Amino acid sequence: MTLTFIIGVVAIAATIWVGLDSSKREWKTRGATALWVIGCLLLWIVVFPVYLYKRTTVPLKGEPPLPSSTGYEYRECPYCKEPMRRSAETEAARYLRPAGITQSH
Repeated sequence: MTLTFIIGVVAIAATIWVGLDSSKREWKTRGATALWVIGCLLLWIVVFPVYLYKRTTVPLKGEPPLPSSTGYEYRECPYCKEPMRRSAETEAARYLRPAGITQSH
């Protein structure tokens, strides 16, 4: 077996995996799975690493959206289940805090 053959087999296997994995994700672009597969077939050495990076920012189908990457840590709002900054204070926490103690930032 030659090195070219081995690289070709790895590229084909990785392209198949990209197709399977991207079809399970909630991409914003219609037909994104086909675009990723075609990109991997044409220019695997460039598109595959880009896919590995991009897939971390796209949630799986049926899962909640990932929090934005603004550098803040997020948690879920106890009332509406939306992402909120960790440092955000809920109304309940404000009333439960002992009088005279303020939140430090």
